Amino acid sequence: MEEIKFPPDFAERAERAVKQAHKHGAACIWCGHGYEDYSRESEAEHIAYHCPDAPEKLKEDMRRAISERHADTPSVCVGKKATSKRRCRG
Repeated sequence: MEEIKFPPDFAERAERAVKQAHKHGAACIWCGHGYEDYSRESEAEHIAYHCPDAPEKLKEDMRRAISERHADTPSVCVGKKATSKRRCRG
């Protein structure tokens, strides 16, 4: 496992995340994004596709984990296309 290197301004980021966590219940340690409904899946998706401050290696790892998790999940969308969040559209 590769060591995660925290940025020099980590203390400020952590403080911002703690403030957001008090408002939302959970927050991203990298950018301070507050999670309305936190889950491991929502955290992985945020880091993989939306977090501007997460290290690229972590983003890649989250994308791979999401891909592997969904590879074993059959689509429940009959006659419709599944979005990246596994929701049906169209």
